[in-house]
Amino acid sequence: MSKYSYNLTGMYENGPWTARLAYNLRTKFGNGVIGEHVDDVARLDFSAGWSPTERITVSFDATNILGQPFRSFYDYGEGVYPRDVRYEESLYTVGLRFRY
Repeated sequence: MSKYSYNLTGMYENGPWTARLAYNLRTKFGNGVIGEHVDDVARLDFSAGWSPTERITVSFDATNILGQPFRSFYDYGEGVYPRDVRYEESLYTVGLRFRY
């Protein structure tokens, strides 16, 4: 379990426009196996939308903008050794929604 976990989210709504920016940080934590831990992990996500009419919405989403790698380690007293590193992709999407 992490000692600290932080979440900060900003939201904007005005007429047809919406936006959301979210930052999440989880500090070093054990992964359930004695002698192993995971380094701090941070994410930044963004989404925006525009509704030109009541029935149409255009959206844009960006997840994991920072692209920070997930790193875990073995710590057996004599030293700390890398276990694995995972590079999770940043993902960008555009959407168009119709309501009828």
